[in-house]
Amino acid sequence: MAILRFPLKAKFGLLLVGFIVAMSIVIAMSYNTSSEVAARLREVEFSAIQQHSEAFRLMDSFKEVSRLFDEALVSGDPAVLAEIQRPKDLFLIHAERLVRTMPKSAPEDPRGISVDFIEYYAAALDYNTIMLGRESEDDPAGHLSDEEVRQYAAGIAAMEKGLLGDLNQLTVMRAKQ
Repeated sequence: MAILRFPLKAKFGLLLVGFIVAMSIVIAMSYNTSSEVAARLREVEFSAIQQHSEAFRLMDSFKEVSRLFDEALVSGDPAVLAEIQRPKDLFLIHAERLVRTMPKSAPEDPRGISVDFIEYYAAALDYNTIMLGRESEDDPAGHLSDEEVRQYAAGIAAMEKGLLGDLNQLTVMRAKQ
């Protein structure tokens, strides 16, 4: 019985063809995997950039609301209070957008910022109304003593400081992503 033997050239040719096929399969698998990873990375980057942008917009809107409340007190002009509605609405819109861009497993802190802001807004608006009313002849806050007004102002300042701290923390947290 004669054993069929491949010549040395055929053996090396088969080995080379096998190597080329194996490398082609490895390259194709690597390309598909890298394409998938790149697409997911773009999604994560886009989401992180969007969250960071919304966090900064929240901060800007809050500072604008705070500035307008201060301006109303300093100028004594109740018309300035009407201007606060737009930055307030912007704050709430940006807060909603931030919550929508966040993953479901995110902490509750950003979701609570809107509630804290609404409480701050209502208290600051009441305080400004009281203080502007005190400066005019019709005194709706005649029943409040100076000490009560100071405590009210201190409470609002604490709320503002807490909200500002939460927004700074949120901005830093989004920047680290």
